[in-house]
Amino acid sequence: MSSHLRSSTLALDCPRIIGTKDSSRDMPRFMATLDEVKSQRPDFVCLIGCEEILLPTLLMGGDGGTIATSGVAPEAIMKLYHSFQRGDLAEAKRIQFKILEIIKTMFAAGNFPEGFREGAALRGFDIGRARQPLSEREQTHLEEIRAKLACLLAECGFPEAAHACRQPTPSPAGTPLARVDIERIVRNVIQEIGGAKG
Repeated sequence: MSSHLRSSTLALDCPRIIGTKDSSRDMPRFMATLDEVKSQRPDFVCLIGCEEILLPTLLMGGDGGTIATSGVAPEAIMKLYHSFQRGDLAEAKRIQFKILEIIKTMFAAGNFPEGFREGAALRGFDIGRARQPLSEREQTHLEEIRAKLACLLAECGFPEAAHACRQPTPSPAGTPLARVDIERIVRNVIQEIGGAKG
């Protein structure tokens, strides 16, 4: 028996169970639960556990979410929810994509949950460091993630994070740094080859 069928059976057979949270990231599975349960128990609460599909699940009849980003950017999550409730789907869609950027940024920090720690720290919570030490490169990358996350949080309703917002420094003439490095290496190799022939 699939897990969504077990959830549906429990929901329909056990009136003391009042809701479920689905963190599978499986939209068809979530919709199947909605279809099987809500028709018989409209009061049954169906929550999603991943912010990436929060708005789509609300559109299909879900009740909300219990998600990690709500601890870092509750303003954005609540703004999406309230926009949806009042029928402003264009704004809800805009915020959904902004939330995708926030979660992607936090996961980009590398060692989970370092990005989420940085998000909590930007809100003033000292939750300590991970036991696993970070290399110098990882620490530099984490500082970049923190700066980007600060900009996103400030933009999404938490202006107190703006002090840590720092946009990436553009490389010369807007050329990505990696390309500049490659061109420099190629020039050096060509010069060395030319010198070797002489």
